[in-house]
Amino acid sequence: MGYIANTISGVDKRDAKVALEIMVRKIVMRQFPDVESSSVIYEDLETAVKALENEEIDIMTLLSTNYLELRDRSIMTPKFIGSIGGEPEEEYVLLVKGKNNITTLHQLRNKKLIIQNGGSGSISTMWLDTLLMEQALPESHLFFNSVKKVDKISMAVLPVFFGQVDACIVPKYAYETMVELNPQVGRDLNVLSESPGYLITVTCYRSGIDEKDQMTISSQFDTLDETPEYRQILILFHLKSVKRYKPEYLLNVEKLYTDYHRLKLASNLGKQEAHAPE
Repeated sequence: MGYIANTISGVDKRDAKVALEIMVRKIVMRQFPDVESSSVIYEDLETAVKALENEEIDIMTLLSTNYLELRDRSIMTPKFIGSIGGEPEEEYVLLVKGKNNITTLHQLRNKKLIIQNGGSGSISTMWLDTLLMEQALPESHLFFNSVKKVDKISMAVLPVFFGQVDACIVPKYAYETMVELNPQVGRDLNVLSESPGYLITVTCYRSGIDEKDQMTISSQFDTLDETPEYRQILILFHLKSVKRYKPEYLLNVEKLYTDYHRLKLASNLGKQEAHAPE
C-alpha cells in the first residue's frame, strides 16, 4: 500500500509509517495469512505512479486533484475516501481579524497568510488561487507578502486572532470547534470567504487486481472505524471514518480543478500577449 507524502499532515512521518504498517499488515493477515504486506510513503507522485505501474504497490492513497491528473490513464480505480470532519468533503474558511476592516480579497495584497500543510493545504490553496484569478489578481504565492504552512490548525488561527498575521485558511469544521471552545475567537475573526466542500484524498486499487481480492480487502476497510485499534490509527491521521467512494464526491473538486487550470492558462496567455513585441 502506497501513500503520497502530501496526503499526511500533522503527523510525524516515522509515526505515520509505523501506524500504516500495522494497519496494512493486520488487514492483509486477516484474509491473506501467507501474503507479505508493507506500506510505503512516497515523497512525490511520479515515483508512486511508477511503482503502481510496475505492480510494486496494489493500493494507493493520493490527493483528489492528483487522481484527476491521472484518471485518463486508467491505472487505478477509486474505492475509498477518508472522512476528516465527519463528512466526505471538507469546507474551508478564509479568516481575517475583524478590527482590520478587511472586506475584500484585494485588501489582502502584500499581507501575510497561513495555510495548512498536506492535502488540506494543497486543495485550499487551489481554491484561494482560483478566487484570486477570478478577480484578475495573481496567485497566492505572488499576491501575498508571505505564505506560511503549519501542521496544526491552531497555529494558523491564533496568529490571526492575536494580530500577528493578516489571514489564514482552515477547515470550517475545525474553526467552528475552536469557536465553541473559545467564543472570543468567533467574535474577533471574520470569515472573508467560504469554500464549497472538497474531497481531499482518495484511496485507489491498482487496475488488474483480482475482483475477488478487491472485495475481500474492501470488506476490511469497511469496518476500520468499528475496531478500537484501527480507530486509534484513524485518530492519528485526524480521520473520523473511511467511506466507500462515490462519483458525486468528486464533483466539486473536479470543477475547482477545471476552473483553476482554465484561469491559469488564460492568465499565462495574457502575460505572453503583454510581453509580445508589437
